[in-house]
Amino acid sequence: MIIRPYVEADDPALMVLERQCPRGDPDPFVHYRRRFVDRAALFTEYYLLLIESQGTIVAVAAASIKNSTIKGQSMRIGYIFDVRVSPAMRRQGLAATLVEGLEADLQSMGCEGVYAHVVATNVASLRLFTNLGYTRQRQLRFLTYQPMPLFTSDPVPVLRHRAPPYDEIAYHHREHDLFVEDVAPSLVPFDFECWESQEGSASISLFDQSQVFQQVPIDAPWPTPEEIARRGRHWRLFHPFGNAADLQPLFDTIRDQAVSENINKLTMLVDVEDPLPSFIYAETTDQREYVALTRPFDPKWDGTFGPKFYCDTREL
Repeated sequence: MIIRPYVEADDPALMVLERQCPRGDPDPFVHYRRRFVDRAALFTEYYLLLIESQGTIVAVAAASIKNSTIKGQSMRIGYIFDVRVSPAMRRQGLAATLVEGLEADLQSMGCEGVYAHVVATNVASLRLFTNLGYTRQRQLRFLTYQPMPLFTSDPVPVLRHRAPPYDEIAYHHREHDLFVEDVAPSLVPFDFECWESQEGSASISLFDQSQVFQQVPIDAPWPTPEEIARRGRHWRLFHPFGNAADLQPLFDTIRDQAVSENINKLTMLVDVEDPLPSFIYAETTDQREYVALTRPFDPKWDGTFGPKFYCDTREL
């Protein structure tokens, strides 16, 4: 077997591997994307490591690097994701080999620790990271909503900004562990918008997730461009700001507008410890649990997070 870095020509073979690796229970899914690397390419610093056996790619894993803070300390942290192993090659330690290889690379590039997100029902992945010394530190929730026309009220007046409001985002999130300022800028090419109430008392950012990747049921074929257009787009919501009284009318207006803009669903990633308004959970059609696991490299970090945790919408 050969362990080597990713090159652009690997993408078609990696999409074949993606097809072989469903996750999620009780409704398993895979990610459709134009190129396998598209998700990783959302990050400024990213790396993919893969394993070849007899000329066939049988395993891959990706990592990105963030320069952020944890509990007030500057920290360079790695994030590991997109771990895939061909079913025929499992139980041979390939996933562990790739994760350990990425960890070595991350340490050589100055990272002081690493973290990963795993679907709470993915016992095999949880066991993999636990056996490699990772500990569970946080619970995240992936929320799904349906577009919904307003029946009892009129849409609230909103301002739709194409440019990220850098100062506002930093003001509200800079004290959160793992916050980085490049999230919204990296999503501008994917129809990023910040929706703000006319009074400025509430805002929600969003982008077209379907331009990056889509969750596809395991028994469904890869969608064609025509099918993607017919199916509708997927808005990913993030950076909600405002109290419940101001935020819910804005949220309802976004769902109402989604109906007329051919949006088939809306999603949001949240930290379960974040004191969000109750409607954020009550309005969902589906909630999927994820676990954040960490492994420190440097003694100055104990692997834990503070009370405020930043959910990077690019990560799931």
